[in-house]
Amino acid sequence: MFQEEEAYDTAPVAEASIDDLNGESYHSAFERIIRQGSKMFTGAETDAERLHKLRVLTRSGEVTLAGYLTYCNYPQELFPKLEIDVAVYPGTQKSDSSKIRFVDRKVCDGAIPVMVQDAVIKALQNLKTTTLVKGVAAEDVPEIPETVLREAITNAVMHRDYSPARQNEAVNVEIYADRVVVTNPGSLLQNQTVENLTTDAKSVLRNPCRGTRDRESRCPKSRRNTAHRCATSSAQRALRY
Repeated sequence: MFQEEEAYDTAPVAEASIDDLNGESYHSAFERIIRQGSKMFTGAETDAERLHKLRVLTRSGEVTLAGYLTYCNYPQELFPKLEIDVAVYPGTQKSDSSKIRFVDRKVCDGAIPVMVQDAVIKALQNLKTTTLVKGVAAEDVPEIPETVLREAITNAVMHRDYSPARQNEAVNVEIYADRVVVTNPGSLLQNQTVENLTTDAKSVLRNPCRGTRDRESRCPKSRRNTAHRCATSSAQRALRY
């Protein structure tokens, strides 16, 4: 069933304060926004005022869930399952007869940008590589393009269901002998279907505040745009997305 739901990523985190956030990380975001010529910080002089403009803080100064997950070094202290679980299986199914349950596994924690980077690295370590020859040069490339993995994992984190009932579930990256499966808690929104994600689906954000965070982190905002880019990149390598 399609979901029409409130944005839980803007909810305040009761046990968190601005002191829990990594100042170096959000100051880097400030500098990036200013360099881009954005008017976002017009009239905002203090860190707190700028963080409110970014919706990292509420108007009353409370840390939002999106801000906490993006800028806290270890948000799993309060939300232990908001992580990315990368598991590598020996065959093509979880239930394959092999006695080996996992070939490799890493539970990626930390702030969202760190988690995503760690998950991409672990996935790439467990993919085959092929050699592309360009003139006299040769380049080893993973069987699935890094851009596809990164955008799929980022998209899964950004568009997951952050409601309290689903906060005990992780984003999963499952690597099988013949495919990589990225899943997250939550269903598709409004008019979206699996079939039209890469074509004509209306771009919808489940978590608009996370969309702002990811824009400033130079991550993709739209589930549809990301799916389209991943499908295009995969098609160029004769892969199914």
